[in-house]
Amino acid sequence: MWDTIYHRYYKTEDLVKDWPLIDNPLPILTIIVSYLSVALYGQTIMKRFNALGLRSFMFFYNLSVIIWCLLVTVLSLQAVFAVPNFWKVHLGRKLISEAGIGQKFLLVHYLYLLSKIYELLDTIIFVLRKKFNQVSLFHVYHHASILIIEWHHFKTYPGPMAMPLVILNSIVHVFMYGYYFLSSFGPKVQKYLWWKKYITQMQLIQLAIYFAYFTWFRGYTTIYPRGLIDCYILYNFTIFGFFCHFYVKEYRKKNI
Repeated sequence: MWDTIYHRYYKTEDLVKDWPLIDNPLPILTIIVSYLSVALYGQTIMKRFNALGLRSFMFFYNLSVIIWCLLVTVLSLQAVFAVPNFWKVHLGRKLISEAGIGQKFLLVHYLYLLSKIYELLDTIIFVLRKKFNQVSLFHVYHHASILIIEWHHFKTYPGPMAMPLVILNSIVHVFMYGYYFLSSFGPKVQKYLWWKKYITQMQLIQLAIYFAYFTWFRGYTTIYPRGLIDCYILYNFTIFGFFCHFYVKEYRKKNI
């Protein structure tokens, strides 16, 4: 039984076994523990110091995330449209073993995983700027949990299945970090950024599409464990709940 569980839920895909950070869980766990330490104890440490401005750093950081997400989006779309009948063939694992296109799917998915590590800097920036209200339970949970999930996803079932999710999330992040990028210019620009709530609405729509996709995928795939897909659906619900709570608290109640 344990051998079956290992092979279906944890065994590293042979094609990515030698990729950095993938086969051995220690590096990714070290990153997550370090991140949680900064999120939990960084506020206590920073109370002794003045807040850092970091305006120039934020400018380049947000711009780099935008470029990264655009790159992932373009490469993902190129890979998807290069495969005839993608919506049928991506249900299995054969596609990633094909020369050329298989490597492109793996590369895009890996770049997406690395972007989740890079985006942990969000929290570090908030802590150094003493924006402690933004280091919420939801914020920390989302950043840490999505990294674990994407690492496990890439480790066990990398490639085509993730592409619709990667494309959608990367597009949303272009808008989200575009907002952060413009905000970094200060009050003169911030007064024109009235569309923040629509980004949250985009995120809610994204999660609804995720749920529909996972439900559809669960009914058709014979390769991916349904238990694993059920975990994705459950996780999706937790994030959706957090976003709904944030949206009501941030926008609806202010209009009452």
